[in-house]
Amino acid sequence: MSSFLQEFEHLIIPLQTIKDATNNFGEDKFIAEGGYGKVYRGKFLRSEGEIMGAAKRWSLSNKEGDPEFRREIMLLSDNKHENLISLLGFCYENNERILVYEYAPNKSLDFHLQDPNFTWIQRLKVCLGAARGLEYLHNPRRGQRVLHCDIKSANILLDENWNAKIADFGLSKYGPATQNRSYLITQAKGTYGYCDPVFSETMIYTKKSDVYSFGVVLFEVLCSRMCIDFSYNDNRRSLMFLVKESSNELIRDTLLDVTLRQQMAENSFNMFVAIAQQCLETEQTQRPTMELIASKLEAALQYQLIKENPDEAIKRWSTGKEGNFDALLLTLQDILGRGTYGWKPLSTANKVSNRALRKYYQRTVIYFSPDKLQERGASVTEMYICQKVLEILENSRDTTINTTSPDTTINARDKDINKYSRDTTINARDKTINKYSRDTTINALDTAINTNESAAMDFKTLLSLWESR
Repeated sequence: MSSFLQEFEHLIIPLQTIKDATNNFGEDKFIAEGGYGKVYRGKFLRSEGEIMGAAKRWSLSNKEGDPEFRREIMLLSDNKHENLISLLGFCYENNERILVYEYAPNKSLDFHLQDPNFTWIQRLKVCLGAARGLEYLHNPRRGQRVLHCDIKSANILLDENWNAKIADFGLSKYGPATQNRSYLITQAKGTYGYCDPVFSETMIYTKKSDVYSFGVVLFEVLCSRMCIDFSYNDNRRSLMFLVKESSNELIRDTLLDVTLRQQMAENSFNMFVAIAQQCLETEQTQRPTMELIASKLEAALQYQLIKENPDEAIKRWSTGKEGNFDALLLTLQDILGRGTYGWKPLSTANKVSNRALRKYYQRTVIYFSPDKLQERGASVTEMYICQKVLEILENSRDTTINTTSPDTTINARDKDINKYSRDTTINARDKTINKYSRDTTINALDTAINTNESAAMDFKTLLSLWESR
């Protein structure tokens, strides 16, 4: 242990400092208790000033906790992400083992599952944040990936802004990035109700085992209850049993809280349920990666924001974060796919650049004019979104966007969109498109030619519609 203490000396917090901060582990500072011991809050002096922290004090009777204690220190000092709980320091003094984390005042996710004030948008954002944290752990860094091994709603903490923070790395394992099966575990661990059945049978834990556990959490969030409810003595005790035996309609009509169900956009619900169900697939190879899960949750959130707050949806698109364009493509597919006009869906088998994406919409859709969108049944909100999306694409950097979306209906016959970039045929089509310039009677937005004056004029009209909605 001496060499370990030397390696992490910069993180050591004296025992007296922790006692002072927690009022000598006073009851007024008590937060929670678990199998490891108790947690207390307190203020700690840092270089950036005094901040609130949470001190997890290992039980003195727990003589076998040293490996887990050291593992958490190593993992959290090695892996830093906005959706992972931060380690402020630790104490190993006078038989005391204490870890000091950043403080999460909104407790853990399981405390809020049944709260009717915990909105669908809040739930989506928490799930998305947790997915990104787990995605970070699963992505190899320095030849290693991390398997959490105990994903559950109680281990997803919520900070003052309701940002998700994955916590409790006592069971976590490093796994070589080059191996499909990253770690062999000789005895069952984790928490009942969340464990991957494949792991229970084989004792082989992979990142797809974490994915299964995350799928359980997603259904807890959706159905506003814990995965195991001991108040029932029949099949209702297991949420996963009910979910696997139910259709989407039955899940929506019988397992969802009425208040939550009334908030949901249909597309948001369908997207969320689809990815949650994939997480629970019996075959591990059929389960999605955390990268894909995060992308789908972003899309589910975007669908909900389109219903409740389109401006926030547009703002999220404009950031260009991973997964945002998946939601963008799905949304445009839904809006522009209506009616009898030709619509060639974009290939999602490749990574494409913003430039290619712009050209695709310019040449396939020709233009998004209010009258054409209205003919397709688009609402004012949807027209507003289409125009803003085009604006984002026109102003975006030429960066690569991952549009992988294997289980959506956006399957294109054009496997490589870039082949159209300088094609003479496309240039000819551009000339045809030019006829929809500023002099047209329908005042159409011509996105294929650089008539910025025309675009601005038409967009102004659209904004007036939006503001008077």
